[in-house]
Amino acid sequence: MATYVTPDYKIASGYNNAVGLVAWTAIADANSVYFVMPNGGIASHNRGEKRYRIDLTVGHVGEVNAVITFGAITLAQYTVLLSYDGKVTVRHPISGSTFANFNAIFAVPDESELKSEIFSGTLHDSGFTGFGYVDVTCNLYGMVAL
Repeated sequence: MATYVTPDYKIASGYNNAVGLVAWTAIADANSVYFVMPNGGIASHNRGEKRYRIDLTVGHVGEVNAVITFGAITLAQYTVLLSYDGKVTVRHPISGSTFANFNAIFAVPDESELKSEIFSGTLHDSGFTGFGYVDVTCNLYGMVAL
């Protein structure tokens, strides 16, 4: 499974907001803890259902979906994720390290679906100590390229 971690993962509230795109690593929670670059990319990008044409070429129909997984987030970072829940503009990989802008629905999991953890400084890349969540997977539904 190929996963590319680059600084090109970005998000902005609302549709068609390419101007407002901000890198995940530039977003801090209320305690000034910055997000660690999420994992995602090629392995999570689904172009829709494959359909074979009469000439045997392949086309894709349906919705394009993807996921973004954060290895560890704080409680305050979870609140930040909730502020993006809904219509967003994202910069997401389409192949290799090639990124494109998409409108999408950003879906944050409920707290009951998350695995909690007490961070001791080394478990969170930012050295955060306290309560948080690990392996938080957010979905991007109905992605439409801009």
